[in-house]
Amino acid sequence: MKIVFTNSALNNLTDICDYYFLFVSVQMSKNIENGIMNSILALEDNPFIGKVSIELQTKVDKRIIRSIVSVNYRIYYEVQSDFIYILKIMDCRQEPIV
Repeated sequence: MKIVFTNSALNNLTDICDYYFLFVSVQMSKNIENGIMNSILALEDNPFIGKVSIELQTKVDKRIIRSIVSVNYRIYYEVQSDFIYILKIMDCRQEPIV
């Protein structure tokens, strides 16, 4: 399966790494980014390991959105055909909004 990042997910990842780069350390920023990316890359071989995110489901929208947690961040994604769409990357303490 091929992984595709939405613009929103790329912006989330950039914001997360920038925060750690500016306020913690360069090394911590790299560690966070590597941890998140390793979790995302693991989805290529195991796309259905994430739990279905019931909090994001609506009666109108029948999409099945899944999530995994990596380095205190929740990664929301959707599997469609041969693609895994990374939708959003959020701090676990935030409200889930896709």
